[in-house]
Amino acid sequence: SNSNSNSCNSDNSKSSSSSNSNDNACWRVNAKQFLIDFRIEACVQFMSERINVQTGSLLRAIMKLLRPYEKAKLHGEAEPIGLDQILSQVAEIPDLNKDLCLKCLDVLCKDKTEILRKMGRESVGGSEKEKQKNIKYILNVQQLVTVMQQKTVEKIVEEKFDLFSARIFRLLLAKKQLEQKQIADMCMLPLKDARAKLYDLFTAGFVFLQEVPRSADHAPSRTIFLWNANLERILPSMLMVLYKSAFNVKKRLNCELEQGWDLMGRAPYLTEIERESFEKLQRAQDRLELSLLHLDETIMLLKDF
Repeated sequence: SNSNSNSCNSDNSKSSSSSNSNDNACWRVNAKQFLIDFRIEACVQFMSERINVQTGSLLRAIMKLLRPYEKAKLHGEAEPIGLDQILSQVAEIPDLNKDLCLKCLDVLCKDKTEILRKMGRESVGGSEKEKQKNIKYILNVQQLVTVMQQKTVEKIVEEKFDLFSARIFRLLLAKKQLEQKQIADMCMLPLKDARAKLYDLFTAGFVFLQEVPRSADHAPSRTIFLWNANLERILPSMLMVLYKSAFNVKKRLNCELEQGWDLMGRAPYLTEIERESFEKLQRAQDRLELSLLHLDETIMLLKDF
């Protein structure tokens, strides 16, 4: 009986110590993992829209394999993945068979975004699995995120100015540095229009001007003026604009909520005119909340990815 009582006492002490340790435990949200998952979904959506849904599904499968190596901040290319690993992973996807998977991999390797690189060749002889054993793929998620950021900024430029301004901006990102006449010729614009659009982009901070003097006196007639665009230089100022926009939308949303607070409290007893006003306020609130979500996604892409 003494032994039984001792064992009971030891069990009680263990359970009490376990409960005490749980009481003292602190829990926190793994924000970095959320960020990684958001980045995966954003990349998949981008490639699904750019190429097709199957390619997006394949990219999700590849990024799922890379998840143990993923970090909140990207650093170049990811770990190499074997073709056999990819085929094993996509076997669970209903609309992606082996042949289609190989075609999608080929498309991703040839895509101008250069996000996927193929290494190795099929070995001669042996089974099909042995032939594919030497083939590996390297995914550059950082390059994909850069492409997504560039497309987003191009869209902002187009919305803020026009299609030709976005074309000029895209051209300068691709060609690095160009003279004014070269820009006008390549964008098929009159020189006068190209000059005006370049000035507007320069004033807004989307493009930059570099002077290359051919003489010591820096005379304008003997100076080459080169226009350029740099995504890394643009992003900080772009984020400030987005933060300001998000603040203004949030402020407007709070005003709308304050106006509708009285009507919400009397919802069952509203007159016809008051009900129309209330519905109008609700539609305005929905639009503002959607705008805020869109701004938040854009900020996350430009800042956190």
